[in-house]
Amino acid sequence: MRPHEHPLVRWAAQAVPTAGLRWDTDGATVVTATGLNRRDRIVVTGSASGAQPLVEAALAALPHHVVLGESSLVAQLRGLEVVAEFGWMDLLPTDPAPEVSSVGVRWLDDDAVAPVLAAANPGSWVQVGEPSVLGWAGAPVHAEQDHEIASVGALAHCAPDVAFLAGVTTLPTHRGGGLSTAVCAFLRDHGRRTRGTVALMVDAHNEPAIAVYTRLGFTYRAVTAARMAS
Repeated sequence: MRPHEHPLVRWAAQAVPTAGLRWDTDGATVVTATGLNRRDRIVVTGSASGAQPLVEAALAALPHHVVLGESSLVAQLRGLEVVAEFGWMDLLPTDPAPEVSSVGVRWLDDDAVAPVLAAANPGSWVQVGEPSVLGWAGAPVHAEQDHEIASVGALAHCAPDVAFLAGVTTLPTHRGGGLSTAVCAFLRDHGRRTRGTVALMVDAHNEPAIAVYTRLGFTYRAVTAARMAS
């Protein structure tokens, strides 16, 4: 994988050796990622003219996969209909990472994470026990204490050079106090040390979450998921 490539492609390409395909031209790259982060995707970057035939070839092989790419690119591709629009946020090794305290945040075992997910986000895209999880971290209600975990998050579905944040959630009774920011800062810093680039996906309308990630140095990129037009 070429380090200069779009982090979205570098992240998706982890699926190629076992459950994916890859097409390249001078102006575009398409990677298929079956089952990655609970979805079957065809990830595309580059120019529309270069991407069009590659996407068509990928959909011919995998017609039920969803095409995913930056919104400005997907909007130019023919033969697709939009499924969803959301955000891909990333922090590159050369990007500044504002210092944010993560005092009190620590790595957790599954038993400590499970009740927080069950109470705050039972439908989390990452669940306890998933083999893709590198580690769960969490913050207690009070930094000086080591119990009563109120916010958790994970590094999961990570590529060799792209750490991926997921499963970030805080108990409703403790939201707004900066706990998720501390957890994300802890995971961000570990991801940068071990993988270089850190990334995540976020709902386009989740303004509080986007604000948190922006304060941590992440850049928002609008992305669109689309399927083959019927």
